[in-house]
Amino acid sequence: MNVLHLNDNYQIKGGTEVYIHQLQQLLPEFGVNSFFIGVSFIIGQGFTIETINYSKKGLQEKEAFDFIISFVNENKIDLLHLHGISDPNLVKLCLILRPVIRSMHEPRLFCPGNQKFWLKSENICTKPFGKHCLVHAFTQRCASIRPNNLINNYSNVKFEIDVAAPQYKFILAMSEYVKSEAICVGISSDNIVVNPYFTTIHNDIDFVDEFVPDKVKHIVFAGRLHASKGAHLLIKAMQRIFLDYEDVVLDIIGDGDFKNELLSLIKQLEIPSDKIIFHGWLNHHQTIEHIKNSFLLAFPSIYPEAFGIVGIEAMMCSKPIVAFDVGGVSTWLKDKINGFLVENKNVDIFAEKIKILLNNENIYSQFSNKSRELALKNFLPEIHIDKLVTLYRKCV
Repeated sequence: MNVLHLNDNYQIKGGTEVYIHQLQQLLPEFGVNSFFIGVSFIIGQGFTIETINYSKKGLQEKEAFDFIISFVNENKIDLLHLHGISDPNLVKLCLILRPVIRSMHEPRLFCPGNQKFWLKSENICTKPFGKHCLVHAFTQRCASIRPNNLINNYSNVKFEIDVAAPQYKFILAMSEYVKSEAICVGISSDNIVVNPYFTTIHNDIDFVDEFVPDKVKHIVFAGRLHASKGAHLLIKAMQRIFLDYEDVVLDIIGDGDFKNELLSLIKQLEIPSDKIIFHGWLNHHQTIEHIKNSFLLAFPSIYPEAFGIVGIEAMMCSKPIVAFDVGGVSTWLKDKINGFLVENKNVDIFAEKIKILLNNENIYSQFSNKSRELALKNFLPEIHIDKLVTLYRKCV
């Protein structure tokens, strides 16, 4: 079987691209030949096409679509697997060419802002897709307010719900949260399949840190520096911890426009500069090394994460996690079993839960062992890919 993956980015920019590139390596072991094309469209700039051995920008629609048609025919593609694709004409082309399966890595199919998050009030949007989205883009800054972008994003979601979703052979959700949100907008539950992400780092973990009372304890945050990722709330929680613990450091892995606000907050809270270390973007191996050598992972996202791959990577490293209970986080973080789920945006409780782990070696060890156990049980590649390949075969 030959499967072609289509996504708006080919180069790794987030968890979706990491996932697709991992599939390229692993699917052949399960009898599936896997191909990958990055295809994106920007108003006024045209299409960009990128594969393992080809890259071109500024293509007209016909040029881009002709390339995809030729690729599908020349490589005898049996099935198309869509990921971060929004352009309705491209989706229509795919539905004509071959059977299509669709992954929901984020709320792209049912939210014009792709996050279900009201940035202005920092609240999760609980309203199903509708005309109110056009208003909230301005009042809540939950989507682009550029007229062309807003109209396109709205139209794309409407197309996905009304036209495309009924034609997909299967729609893959990474968590029950994403599935429930899709059902709320009218997408049929009959062809939505929950298949959580996996991590491939289990073979690379040869050292697991233990609770050492006198050792400096590194708490790790890894993600985009954006208000929705909650780093500002984590810093407020850490201020409470720094007052009582001298042997704790916060490592922030990632970058973004929000960094300047975080630096201002650190100054405002009078936190010593050596207590919070900004590492910028690190490659995957470097990030995992930081997690392996950390005390725990802090996951303070305040928007409804579809899943959160770094969480299961920390679990595979036997790390407890403290996180706000949003979106699909509860898929992998079980409260009082391998960490703590905290009421969204409750900084005081977030700090309190970290202190419990700093103070109690027995609880820390229990959570640490359980993290590894749950990761090995639920998030190995073969678990996810066995289910995925079964769906592929049903499609063709």
